Amino acid sequence: MLTDEEVEAVCNEWRAKSARAKAAVFKKAERLRAEAHAAPPFLSEHLETWRLRSREVNLEYAESFCDSTDGLAAALEVATLEKLFSSPKVKAWESAYRVIRDGLSDPHIAADPEMRGLFQDLLSGLSDTADGGIHLSTDPDFGAASFLVQDFLVTPKIQKNVLSQAGRLHGRKPHINHDQATERLPGLWMKLKGKGMSKTRAAPEIAAQLGLSESTVRKKLQGM
Repeated sequence: MLTDEEVEAVCNEWRAKSARAKAAVFKKAERLRAEAHAAPPFLSEHLETWRLRSREVNLEYAESFCDSTDGLAAALEVATLEKLFSSPKVKAWESAYRVIRDGLSDPHIAADPEMRGLFQDLLSGLSDTADGGIHLSTDPDFGAASFLVQDFLVTPKIQKNVLSQAGRLHGRKPHINHDQATERLPGLWMKLKGKGMSKTRAAPEIAAQLGLSESTVRKKLQGM
């Protein structure tokens, strides 16, 4: 939900707060959590997870991204819930899901196998990648739409064809084997983690070693 930059900003602000200010954050987190649980559910499974499990998920974030479990999760939870219910990006993602879902009810779309399949893929993609798309929304070179296309709509067959065509256009073969790079990622992360690095700081170094984008590495590190 939060970008890496937003998480780091919350971490830094938390460390500078007084005991009294931190106590106020705990109270605010409890209030926002109660309001979130009482709010209507999201269509997106990932957004719904943030609504219902903001406390648990941010406990994991506090440890993984800020190397801390001293109460910082409450500050991350406040920032997360405020963004979840006020961000135009969240509203746009939910609206897109609703539009595509309703489009499947159109008799002309439903009657055409290719168009129906496209809408079904879009609907599943919007649900499965909502959190990632919003997370990357501040990246000027890899926005939410690109995230959706790359991580869900591009099949292995399409990816192979695109890389092949790109290689022919530039007079060379693609130099990156995405699958092999992905297999190496967990080992590199464990090595850097052993040196005391957080996921935020490790992502650029891993990306450089594997030849992947930082956005791709950040997403994969979230699940580790």
